[in-house]
Amino acid sequence: MTPGYLAGRTWRGLRESPSGTLIAVASLALALFAAGALFAAGLLASRLLSAWGGELRLTVYLDDSATAADREAVAARLAHLGPVRTTGKAEALAQLRGSLGSLGSVLDDLPENPLRDAFSVAASSLPPALVAGQARSLATLPGVADVDYGGDLFAPAQRLLRFARRAGLAIVLVTLCATVALVANTFRLSVYARREEIGILRLVGATNLFIRLPFLLEGLAEGAFAGLIAAAVLGILWIRLWPRAVAAVSLLSSLGPHPLPLVPTLAGLVAAGALLGLTASGLSVGRFLGR
Repeated sequence: MTPGYLAGRTWRGLRESPSGTLIAVASLALALFAAGALFAAGLLASRLLSAWGGELRLTVYLDDSATAADREAVAARLAHLGPVRTTGKAEALAQLRGSLGSLGSVLDDLPENPLRDAFSVAASSLPPALVAGQARSLATLPGVADVDYGGDLFAPAQRLLRFARRAGLAIVLVTLCATVALVANTFRLSVYARREEIGILRLVGATNLFIRLPFLLEGLAEGAFAGLIAAAVLGILWIRLWPRAVAAVSLLSSLGPHPLPLVPTLAGLVAAGALLGLTASGLSVGRFLGR
């Protein structure tokens, strides 16, 4: 069995059933694109949440009536958790004005600075239970107006992301299994259409491997081609849309210019397509030869 013979039989099989080939490639390409898009979305959401969590700070806002002793007591309590950052109300207003960009001028019309002096400490590396307990305890100190650490939103966001990952994985697995079943049925029709050729090969003593190999190569070729299509579409959309998304949502800039490992992701789609095509063709021809 020479490579030229295998290539010729594979190419002939693809040409003899163009509709089956089109259905198999289109089905696999759609399933792979959906899987790739869900993977990219999940990875971006995970990295965005990690970036947000890395910036969480336990912040104590002081009342305007807080005395020097009150301030020292708060700073001493926070110093046990890590380096303390002090932000005066004037500095806080300047930071807010800078974050608003061209809209920062609207703050000039305020009759007075409504913000408060604050002490803060990084909370991302601390146990959530410890941070929550410290927040409740700090809120009872004299001169404290409010305490914030973002835990009320961060923990539910983590749970939501975990649920979304599991749901997305389940959807991808169901979609891929259904696609493999559809492609396997398509291959089965192709195998059945060549039953006379297979019968002749059996009569002359051809082994099952000799008969099976061209069909496996057909599935491999169709799956790889479908993976190339899915990878090309996903890559083009990513290259064109990601810069626009960063320009529209400044929060995304914290992920950096290349948050998605594009080349490994696209290569994985091609490899997954080849594997799925090989699996589908192997199931169909194996069933036929095992009758």
